[in-house]
Amino acid sequence: MEHGWRKIVGALTAVALLALGAWASEVGAAVPAGMKVEVTADFESLTPNQMVKTLTTGGGGLVATGGGGVTGAVTVVGVTTNPPRDDNRAAVFNATCLPRTKPRCGGDRDLYQPQQGNVLITDRVGDQDGNGFVDASSGANDANGHILSLDFTGFGSGTITPKSITVLDIDDEEAAANVKFIAGDAVLDTVAIPVTGDGGIVTVDLTGKGAGAERMVVTFPNSGAIDDVVFDVDVECVAPGERSAASTATAVHLAVPGLELDLTLPDPATATAGTDETDGDVQQLADIDELDGLVTAKLLEATADAGGTEPANAAAASTVADIDIGDGLITVGAVISRAHTQATEFGAFGSTLASKVDDVAISGLPLIDVDEIIGLDASVPLLDLGEIALYDREVSDELTDGRWIGSASMTALRITVFDDAFPVDSPLALLNGLLLEVGTTTATASAAANPCESDTTALLDASARIAGVDLGQVPINVGAGIFVPEFAVGAGVLTAGPIAPAGHDFGQALGFTVDGVAGGGIGVVEAEGVFDGVNGIADGRAELARLDLFGGEITADLLSSWVTATDDESGDASSEGGASFAALTLPGWGNVCALPFATAQPGGTCTVPPNTELVIGVADTSLVTIVLNHQIDNSTGLQTGPPGFGCAEVGDVADCTVRAVTLRTGLDVLGLASQIVLVESQASAAVPAP
Repeated sequence: MEHGWRKIVGALTAVALLALGAWASEVGAAVPAGMKVEVTADFESLTPNQMVKTLTTGGGGLVATGGGGVTGAVTVVGVTTNPPRDDNRAAVFNATCLPRTKPRCGGDRDLYQPQQGNVLITDRVGDQDGNGFVDASSGANDANGHILSLDFTGFGSGTITPKSITVLDIDDEEAAANVKFIAGDAVLDTVAIPVTGDGGIVTVDLTGKGAGAERMVVTFPNSGAIDDVVFDVDVECVAPGERSAASTATAVHLAVPGLELDLTLPDPATATAGTDETDGDVQQLADIDELDGLVTAKLLEATADAGGTEPANAAAASTVADIDIGDGLITVGAVISRAHTQATEFGAFGSTLASKVDDVAISGLPLIDVDEIIGLDASVPLLDLGEIALYDREVSDELTDGRWIGSASMTALRITVFDDAFPVDSPLALLNGLLLEVGTTTATASAAANPCESDTTALLDASARIAGVDLGQVPINVGAGIFVPEFAVGAGVLTAGPIAPAGHDFGQALGFTVDGVAGGGIGVVEAEGVFDGVNGIADGRAELARLDLFGGEITADLLSSWVTATDDESGDASSEGGASFAALTLPGWGNVCALPFATAQPGGTCTVPPNTELVIGVADTSLVTIVLNHQIDNSTGLQTGPPGFGCAEVGDVADCTVRAVTLRTGLDVLGLASQIVLVESQASAAVPAP
């Protein structure tokens, strides 16, 4: 087996064409100190023909509008009066299904109101066998004379303020149909239900009636059903406080059924934490050589962290450098996969910001070419043999069963060979079913929801771009040439964002042009805004590899910029950002990272103080001022300050832009100053005071 894999080396090639992708999501909102929550009993989360004893939020027949859910339950009782029975026969009727047209579709055509979905009735037969559903083989059928009672004493504050109720099928002889609101032994109000006629429907306005009621009793002299019972309930804005978090990270997973191989390197990193707990795990391998060279890599690392603190948070990351599968069959230069989540009692978010894939090749042929674009959640055929997926990402923030849950997952690269890709008598049949996953991370954080919520939202904005010119279509004189900025799709300015109030945008492209000056390489931009109900965070990131401008006069292996802006309800606003360079070479200065004011960073990059200005000559004709790590206070539109004074030093400002490089070209033919911007990130955040 150790040498069998060598039969397939050099057997596959692939060309990938992917499309630029973008994704956005909404996030949770903040809450005040106390409030009324509007609740609707719509019965939609219940099952047709189900017997009903209680109603709850979070999937139990009640919907709390604009709130995190109300604790407790509404008790439901339905009894028949003709003939009188005292056992509870309240049941769900499917009003979307014309009775007797399908199995267990119910027995009353007068209740056919498909726009209503599920409605509540008192069933004629009930549940005598105790299985939780009506006994009649035809399904639920409303009784000819019945009473439906809803008891609110175990729900929220125990009293309600009625708003409206929808009633079905009040025949002419049922003029005595009514709804009573009761507190203790006192009847607060009695409201007559209008006659609808056979098969009719009416919504009764209950405004000003029954305030402070503990029970609602609906009396039907004959048939009838109720739906969409809308009421306000007082809730105490206190969350239980339970929190949890979990994360996992895997660097590489390779499965080859034909070789009976299922290999994960290193072992997955995992972390779990409950309320006020923390956990972490790191798995790392360096200079890997597995199975006689089947898998080699410079570095494989997986980390996982989880905290049940406030806020609950989880993070997973995996890093892969220079991996080789099958002696050149599949090679990957670098993969970074990240998943991060956070949850409070007021909201949650999930993020995969800063994940990236670089230098993927199959049998020595690049996965992506210079004119192609790759994007988020993209997949392409591997000839007719399989599929290649990049940035397989899922994020969510949701309120489920009284808990805010944020989740995120990312598989940065997945290569799959179909089970029947090669004939069974072919040596390449060893590849059938191959699965390679590089950089898989997952994170989940949850917190018990505060039952209150308001309309407070964070105002978040982030954007990023690889290149641009600040004068639009005005001709610009750079060096010896005069040219107009025109950017071709897929080979021009790559941008992400803006996003507002919250969401995510992502782009990756190859090749660009700055005002006719050839650029190149791989550009990645990402913009994200997240809000957990308390903290608003906006991030912008941009990265460009293999820069070549002005015929090689300005080159770089890597330019990157990032900026983060944060704010919360207390007004504690801030922003910070920076830029990194690898082998940035400038005329007259050489490698920037070798200059005395540069600071080395991990991974062979360096940074310089904010707003570092240098003068360079371009194309032997012009002097150009270049600003490195250029930082701008967006609230004023001005540079944050002299060298060394950046976004972080401004203070109390959550609105900043960072450019890795700004080229100030002096005056153009119209006498206007111009700038070429490379690798720009921008972010702003504002959370109104409660």
